[in-house]
Amino acid sequence: FQDDSTEDLIKLLTQWQNEPMTGLILDLRNNPGGLLDQAIKIADIFLAKGRIVSTRGRFFDANSDYFASPQTMFSKLPLTVLINKGSASASEVLAAALQENKRATLIGEKSFGKGTVQSLIPTLIEGNAIKLTIAHYTTPKGRDIHAIGIEPDINIPGETMTAGQSMPIIDEQSPHEESAHDRVIESAISWIKTNS
Repeated sequence: FQDDSTEDLIKLLTQWQNEPMTGLILDLRNNPGGLLDQAIKIADIFLAKGRIVSTRGRFFDANSDYFASPQTMFSKLPLTVLINKGSASASEVLAAALQENKRATLIGEKSFGKGTVQSLIPTLIEGNAIKLTIAHYTTPKGRDIHAIGIEPDINIPGETMTAGQSMPIIDEQSPHEESAHDRVIESAISWIKTNS
């Protein structure tokens, strides 16, 4: 989730508006997160109402509730979200918002469980900064998922990492590379076909 993620997604969705579609699959597997505001804006694209996320911290400006606006895209289209052990932080915010507002079905395996919000604080040494945890976030239903993760609606165990790796949010394979047999994508397609 970078500065232009919402804008890029809206451009793609706009191109597909006149296409005959039966559903959307949002693949957040091995997505380590990024900017919280982009996750909130993307959730808002698919939600017409409801809480997206709440943040709680020591400072007044770290305490916020974010709610969906009425403007949506593809509001009638079935939506599935794919998650795994490598889905963390902002991708978990998006997945939980869509799941708990009953807008999407989550498929895959339990997410990483990073429920903190960081901010970059510039230091006195030019070009350096400290990443400081300023808040925790909770899902629309008030759950703190830090070190717990989000459970998918349909659990399909996968192999997020090889035995030699120690960081579950880093994968040697690109998250967009096609594999010959992707059980999670196949399950999402089957779910959409039976629910459209």
